[in-house]
Amino acid sequence: MNISKAGYRFIALAVSLHVVLFAYVIFDDAGALTKTSVGKFYNSKVVIGPFFMEERLKSAPHLLLRDFSRGEWSAWKDVSMTYKRTYDSSFWRYGSIMKSEYALHLAYKIALTLNGDTLLNMNQFGRHSRALHRLLVTDHWVGNRSDSVQLVYCGYRVDLEDRSRTVDSLWNIKYSMAESVQNSKP
Repeated sequence: MNISKAGYRFIALAVSLHVVLFAYVIFDDAGALTKTSVGKFYNSKVVIGPFFMEERLKSAPHLLLRDFSRGEWSAWKDVSMTYKRTYDSSFWRYGSIMKSEYALHLAYKIALTLNGDTLLNMNQFGRHSRALHRLLVTDHWVGNRSDSVQLVYCGYRVDLEDRSRTVDSLWNIKYSMAESVQNSKP
């Protein structure tokens, strides 16, 4: 296959245009080009990102847990942040980030099902709740002697102007370990 000189020029022009558009969309987010249909298409379909620019980060989901054992509730543990800290302490522990994302995904799926209800049996809402329970037991978030578990799925909303954070609780579950362990078989 023989490409003519005009073909090479066309390819060079296309690559150059791509690099210029790519750089413009990334570095000038509020520019005039990003408001056009071409700019919107390029920003949503071609440019990878956002690249975690501070002004784009507005909320972060968290899954909090505590268990009731020997007559008292334990301190709150942030499941998603603990997995993230494990990853941060050893960069190659990619599995901990995947577990964090998986736990948050399951919590989000449960939130879609709950509609604000509090439940006593984790199995009441199907496979997502059973999968989350198995993850918490397998990774030793919940001890063998735990009687009950309380989970809170929340989002921290950040106001970038005054750097304040507010907590938006999406659901709050308390459930009995005995019922969940008995019913957690797939």
